Amino acid sequence: MVAENIIENRVQTIGNINNYQGGIPAGYDLVEYQKFTDPMKGFVLHGFDEIGMCIDPSNASYAFVWIGEFYSANRK
Repeated sequence: MVAENIIENRVQTIGNINNYQGGIPAGYDLVEYQKFTDPMKGFVLHGFDEIGMCIDPSNASYAFVWIGEFYSANRK
C-alpha cells in the first residue's frame, strides 16, 4: 500500500464528556456538535468550560478534531 493512501484517524469522538478525564490533546481542537451529524461541522470550544454554550447539552456530542497540519501549513 502506498503511504499517501493511508488515512489517519483525524476525529476522536468522546463517548461521555462527563466521564472524560484529561486535557485537549496537542494538535486537536475540542468540538461540540449535534448528535448524529458530522463533527467537522461543529463548534470549536476553547476549553471544557464552554461546554453547553453552543448546543443544548441533551442534544450535543463531543470530539477532538485534528488540526495540526492546518496550523503547520499557515506558518510557512
